[in-house]
Amino acid sequence: GRGSEAGLEPGDLLLSCGDKRFPDFDALESYLDSNVDRAVQLSIERGGASKSIRPARAESLHNLVPSNFLEFGGGVLHSISLGTARSGNLDAGVGVYVAFAGFVLDVAGVPAHAVLTAVGDVETPTLDAFQDAVAKLGDGARVNVRYYAVGDRFNAQVALVRVNYRWFKLQRWRRRD
Repeated sequence: GRGSEAGLEPGDLLLSCGDKRFPDFDALESYLDSNVDRAVQLSIERGGASKSIRPARAESLHNLVPSNFLEFGGGVLHSISLGTARSGNLDAGVGVYVAFAGFVLDVAGVPAHAVLTAVGDVETPTLDAFQDAVAKLGDGARVNVRYYAVGDRFNAQVALVRVNYRWFKLQRWRRRD
């Protein structure tokens, strides 16, 4: 994960960031938030010895969760978040996450917490690819959708989906925070 990329190991104790020590997590969080995208030198204690590790880039937690959502058939889809990727042993860019199945996917048997990987013969590794694929379909079109459940990526399944734009407009939403 990101901590290991910076040189952190399980059991390390954070002593300071730069030249600052933090009495509580709120102060540390505030410091990291004010240093997003900057290199921060970390001082740690490992096995009873103090150690300085190479500067690590402070990353915004907002970058770890999806900022784009697609409303399709009354459901909510987004890219795979870091938490989902870690818990499901997935890589980013392997499909589109079904946060809420909604009417169209639910009727077809596609559950929430599935990963959509193709619409018809079109691979959909990203939300943009999925949106492009379904936008070309007309209202009432029937198309096969390939998916798998998170945690069971080697058991791909196929469902026949009937597109419904009459009641459920295809809409893209972007978080602005």
